[in-house]
Amino acid sequence: KEVIDINTDIENYLMLGLRKIEGISKSKFKDRYNKDIRDVFDIDKLLDLSYIKEEADKIYIPEDKLYISNYILLNFIGGLNE
Repeated sequence: KEVIDINTDIENYLMLGLRKIEGISKSKFKDRYNKDIRDVFDIDKLLDLSYIKEEADKIYIPEDKLYISNYILLNFIGGLNE
């Protein structure tokens, strides 16, 4: 049985969620971790570059950027606010 810390759990949740077309729900993230996603990740640069999109309750990688999704995820995770 492996015990993972909260940061690893958040990274896994994010990587798995952003690999889906619908992305991740900001409200479900908040419910799960009791934190706003913007308090955990600096997403503004990725939004400015149009690598991710933000709509009402979701953040996702647009279809035209899926081919660079690994690069986007690495940059997203690199923005983890410790």
